[in-house]
Amino acid sequence: MQAAAARWGIPKAVQVAAKAAGCDAFQLQRVNGPRLIAWIKENPGIVDSVAAAAADKGSDGELRRERIRMQIALMRSKLSQQDGTVMPRETAKNEWARALGILQDEAKALFEPDLYRVWCERTKARIGELHSENQSLT
Repeated sequence: MQAAAARWGIPKAVQVAAKAAGCDAFQLQRVNGPRLIAWIKENPGIVDSVAAAAADKGSDGELRRERIRMQIALMRSKLSQQDGTVMPRETAKNEWARALGILQDEAKALFEPDLYRVWCERTKARIGELHSENQSLT
């Protein structure tokens, strides 16, 4: 379980709870990572119960429980990236830049030069507003 925790980022506490709940990813001394990940996705309540149990206990071992909570958050993040529901920030920035380039090319082909210039100025100003709004949120 320790090796599986290191390899797939699934906390040992989550693995123990999954095994106790009847997950079939555990065979003898081995853990089938892809099967465990699939099982966790199908049974998200296990992860929630482990997180709740870690949060409910008193001050004894608080650092250990905090580490478990952080590992669970990291595991959820990794699973979201694998599913494609969340993408890394750099990938998102690159995709936005590519989409804006396509929009500019299309606008340049469709608009008169003066209208294209105005469109570019307005778009740049609006994107600047969005950027400053997002900066204030972080």
